[in-house]
Amino acid sequence: MSTKTFVLYNLAILTVGSLSCEAVASPQPLTVKLLSVPRWTDNQNSRPSSTPRWFEHSENDSGQLPQWSEQKTRNVNDLSRWTERSSNSPLEDTRSVRARTTLQWSQTASSWGSFPTTLQSDVAFEIYPQAINSLATLQSDSAVVRNRESPELLASENRESKETESAPKNNSIESEVTEDSASSSLTHFSSTQPTGEYLRQGEVSFNIYNRLYFPPNYIENAVFDSDTGAYPNFGFSWGITDDLQIGLEFQQVDSGSPGRQGDFESLRRPGDDEIALEIKQKIWENEAETLNLSGVLALSWGNRDFRFRRVGQATIERRNSSIVPAIQLPFTADVGDRWRFTLSPTLAFFNDKSAVFYQQLPIDNPGSFGTTFGFAGAISFQVNPRLVLWGDAFLPVAGNNSISRESGRPDTAIGFNAGLRYLVNPRLAVDIFASNTQGNKGPLALTADRDLLSIGAGVIFMPDFIGANRRSAGGFGDEEDSPPTIDGLGFLDGGTLNGGQFQVQLQAGTPGISTALRYGFLKDFEGGVYFNYAFGNVDESEQGISGKIRFLNQSEGAPLTASLAVTLSQTNQPFINFFENNRDELRDRGLKKSAPFLLNQDSLQTGQLNIVTVSIPLNYQFDSGLSLWLTPTLGYVQRMGAEIAGFNAGGSVPIADDFSLIGEIGANLIGDGNAFLGDSRANVIPWTFAVRWDPSSFLGFDRDSRAIALLSMFSSPIASGFLLGSKCASESKIDCQLG
Repeated sequence: MSTKTFVLYNLAILTVGSLSCEAVASPQPLTVKLLSVPRWTDNQNSRPSSTPRWFEHSENDSGQLPQWSEQKTRNVNDLSRWTERSSNSPLEDTRSVRARTTLQWSQTASSWGSFPTTLQSDVAFEIYPQAINSLATLQSDSAVVRNRESPELLASENRESKETESAPKNNSIESEVTEDSASSSLTHFSSTQPTGEYLRQGEVSFNIYNRLYFPPNYIENAVFDSDTGAYPNFGFSWGITDDLQIGLEFQQVDSGSPGRQGDFESLRRPGDDEIALEIKQKIWENEAETLNLSGVLALSWGNRDFRFRRVGQATIERRNSSIVPAIQLPFTADVGDRWRFTLSPTLAFFNDKSAVFYQQLPIDNPGSFGTTFGFAGAISFQVNPRLVLWGDAFLPVAGNNSISRESGRPDTAIGFNAGLRYLVNPRLAVDIFASNTQGNKGPLALTADRDLLSIGAGVIFMPDFIGANRRSAGGFGDEEDSPPTIDGLGFLDGGTLNGGQFQVQLQAGTPGISTALRYGFLKDFEGGVYFNYAFGNVDESEQGISGKIRFLNQSEGAPLTASLAVTLSQTNQPFINFFENNRDELRDRGLKKSAPFLLNQDSLQTGQLNIVTVSIPLNYQFDSGLSLWLTPTLGYVQRMGAEIAGFNAGGSVPIADDFSLIGEIGANLIGDGNAFLGDSRANVIPWTFAVRWDPSSFLGFDRDSRAIALLSMFSSPIASGFLLGSKCASESKIDCQLG
């Protein structure tokens, strides 16, 4: 095992372990106020019908849980009614009760044995909504009952409770958490250059970004004719306290960069990546909390191997795996409720021979990089609760943070990022921006390209399974879970899974096997992994990851359900047939077929290339049960460009209580074709006809819950929902979905 692999392995274990502890242990439950019902008396016959019926029992009823005599709905408003002592309770008190009730949910699963097996009439109880498991797929309206002391102690406990409430409030996570909080940490964020904005204590945000550069044809080689530079990165930030935050970012630079450097062809070795650790501590803040000064230490480490080639000379390789530190002192000013400005003196300790992924040429008088000093600045403006405009820049004053492609020597460049952030909900945001920097954190974010501009996109989310993230509301309006959409056989058709919902999908037939695992990280956002294996040596297989964001939700009053779905996958060797437009290319080259895996090294010679698809699933459902959908899709192939662009349209018609008919048809509008006819590619119209059975009732699932069980039998010429290639013959398949 290499040193880098060993470090990555242990960092992954440490990260997952830390976040798991955070999810389980934070926040801590607090004492919750007693349930109070209007007109409560000690006379059992005079109590209202909404009280729990645990007094009417016999000696054989010891294992029976209390039942509500009338149905209770579970939403935020009802929580306040269950816990308020009176209708004239102050708003602050109500929010405090809600927060404590929410915290109690995370612990109720372990409290089933805390009350007596035989219920006595002189025992008082507190009742909470059933705990919601982070991976639960079934919901229940049952209640959790917890033992309290006898009524003789209630008066003294009430006095103690009032004394506790009159005392100064503890500035901790537990006292602040509330499900209906309108604020969101995603509107007060650090862009690529650090600012004085922090996550609140215990909050954790995850991010996935990618920059796409479109370089000109610097190198006369067919491999680069349609090349696109991809700079992906992903990581997380964790608010240890309100004044201390750490972040860890995995960053990658495209292997074809920088391309041309003077008279040399300069390329990075594939598989070399960068890890950046950022620690930010608040140093000073004024009493109005509108000005603050912070200190930031960033450390960046990775393998940075380069190959330099020049006509008539042998290839020269250089290796560099040093740790690069950087120090920044961001001073941030909040002007009103919308504007934020930051100015940050910055010092990056680049190596003399390299500035992270910019390398010194093997020539006489190559120049040097070395320690670089400059000023970073950032600005943001909140247009409305959903939209934030932002930008940042780094201006080097001394030292070099780039290269000149003309001379090949170190040079300076102003690095910048500018874009907008759209909040889908308070825990989920999307960034769209323009940039000339190479990364998002640490010294890599201080390096910039003098000649090229990239278009970037990113997703930032705060998952529900981390308790402190629930300070921010789950939505701007209705926060209830949405019913699943009725959609097609594609794995990413329709809407998104609800937060905490897990779904397994399987398709099997004569062309091959396709499976997907999907998980709802929070409302309106899901992620997943998928694997498609095609039989034979003509069609390619794929393994990849998927992400999906729902922007419009018909169940919440939107005219239809609209989402954005993105997949990233890698193919196996038979894809060389598609690439070369030759059905037998795999056999002609004598290549052996293996199972695809996204983390394998990509190779043009063996047909193992990366594929990105972007689709916009649109879905409309009628009250009668009829459902219609349209899914425009664009497929981009590494080293080839856009090869698939088309759509899939379909509908579902119920024919019985548990059965429906599905029909789909599609078209590809560009490229050499989506299927092999004879020995070469041609465009074929894909179609699907299916009979779907919903066995939820048969399996005992509640149809109105989040449980889904679908079984479909269909005939289609499509080998798989994700594969670009397809067989031009009708094939029977079985589709099973469980979630």
